[in-house]
Amino acid sequence: MSLFAGTARMALLATLAAALAAPASAATFRIVAGAGISGCSAPGIDATNAQPFSRQIAARCDAGWEGSGSATAGFGSVGVQARAATRFNGQLMVVETQAEFQDTVIFTSTDPNAVSTSARMNLDLHGLFSNSGFTGGTIEGGGVFVNRSFGFGFGQGGSQLTFNGLELVNGPLHAAAGQTDAVLRTDMASIPLNVPVPISFVLRARSFSLNADNFSFVDFANTFEIPLGSDAFELPTGITANSGTWLVNNRRVDPNAGAVPEPATWALMIGGFGMAGAMLRRRKALAA
Repeated sequence: MSLFAGTARMALLATLAAALAAPASAATFRIVAGAGISGCSAPGIDATNAQPFSRQIAARCDAGWEGSGSATAGFGSVGVQARAATRFNGQLMVVETQAEFQDTVIFTSTDPNAVSTSARMNLDLHGLFSNSGFTGGTIEGGGVFVNRSFGFGFGQGGSQLTFNGLELVNGPLHAAAGQTDAVLRTDMASIPLNVPVPISFVLRARSFSLNADNFSFVDFANTFEIPLGSDAFELPTGITANSGTWLVNNRRVDPNAGAVPEPATWALMIGGFGMAGAMLRRRKALAA
């Protein structure tokens, strides 16, 4: 069961995409979360950071309502969880979490006379729905690529699936066991070269539970993201894309991971180790 009709969901995505459409001079990350019911609620979260971060919420009422959630915003990646549980008839618990990321990307060409190109952005979506009883959940995502908004939304059981500016390349959006493991791609966009262009992502999870011994869990903490370690954009030959330390030559990388030495560097290192070993052996021979 879904709380939102498809038209209402897409209106929400349009609003979120519009809020993220303005180019940012640097990467920004935002998390919004809340849980509760009349007379029982958890403190809400609305936090913005200049670096990747995560937040969690938890709510528990003596009468038996329970809610928890988490949201993570990273470079080229957002993830959310929302869990609602109730113990008695007539109770309703709702949990909602949201994560956002925005930055700018610069596209360049090996052709000095080129002024524009066209491209599509690659995205992965991984998650799981689980529930018991009269409960439900929704997952909604979207964003902006250059000057084009995109979005999707669907509910428990794959209900009310909506797509806007996206193509399903492969994988299930909602398998029989509630799993989503999909590869997505945005529509083609025209992109100016050598100037910052905006990209943004938003992902929202919502769970509700009603009546005795029911629960709903929407787990998309495994993120809505540009694939790590592979092409971020489908680009023509001679075109590449860069943004800070997380998008390098059209590849999304982990800026916190240690750099992998190039083959020439490995050769120098191995040669250095060999010379150090030879010096140690020579010193031992002279000391004998």
